[in-house]
Amino acid sequence: MSTSLKARQSMPRKDFSNSLQRQQEGQLSIQEIDCLQSLCPSGIDYESQKNQNPKRVPETCLWTLQNPKYLEWRDNHTKRLLWISADPGCGKSVLARCIIDEDLPSAFQNDPSKRILYYFFKDTNPEQRSAARAISTSLHQLFVSYPHLIRYALPKYKEKGGTLSTIFSELWSIFMAAATDPAAGDIICVFDALDECNDQEQSRLIEYLEDFCLGQRTSSSTSRLKFLITSRPYFEIRRGFDKVLEASNNIELAGNDKLASITKEIDLVIKHQVASLKREARLA
Repeated sequence: MSTSLKARQSMPRKDFSNSLQRQQEGQLSIQEIDCLQSLCPSGIDYESQKNQNPKRVPETCLWTLQNPKYLEWRDNHTKRLLWISADPGCGKSVLARCIIDEDLPSAFQNDPSKRILYYFFKDTNPEQRSAARAISTSLHQLFVSYPHLIRYALPKYKEKGGTLSTIFSELWSIFMAAATDPAAGDIICVFDALDECNDQEQSRLIEYLEDFCLGQRTSSSTSRLKFLITSRPYFEIRRGFDKVLEASNNIELAGNDKLASITKEIDLVIKHQVASLKREARLA
């Protein structure tokens, strides 16, 4: 079977069509297409994983969207990390989807240089518990937007082949090089439900995030990469972010400080669901 046919069969249709078009325009080689696909094995549909979470009910998620800490992080490129923590049932994943689909695109609609990358951890799916998968998926999204940046991945892909997507340290190095390239513009990376990442990889991801965020305080880099992380307020995660949050370029938004607002929003969601059930009953 030819390489191009393999790529056609395994690559998600939209991404393969876009990549094939670029290849025909001289932007991507067959090997680059194979490299791109290796970062998203088995045609993993990260958009569907995001969309498993419902859209927000009107007038909800405001405890974050209107919060000065969130707005400071969103509108200031020097703020590298925002950690949003809240207890189970507060709607963090719905919030993450809203930020990705609604708020950031609306805020940046006049700035085509900004790109949003994302990954939703899920402890009910072993494949969605991997930090390596989170980074490889983010790289896939980045390279689909900026095909020329795939040059950062090619040397390691030639060396490691398809196993590259499982090697966290190699993926992180590639991600740092590609996402901080001046040609990448502003990159916003959203990782939802970090607490559902497997423990060992979770610790490594926090460690690498810490190194990046703290390094940016003194670096002369012009990088405009930043992260938004959601999770439950577990002690291990808080301890991992301690040094990061002490720095002025990183922010914590704790849901426990907004319990009254969150409770009101939960009531709105319940009322919305009850009304939907009544409508469905009338139509039945």
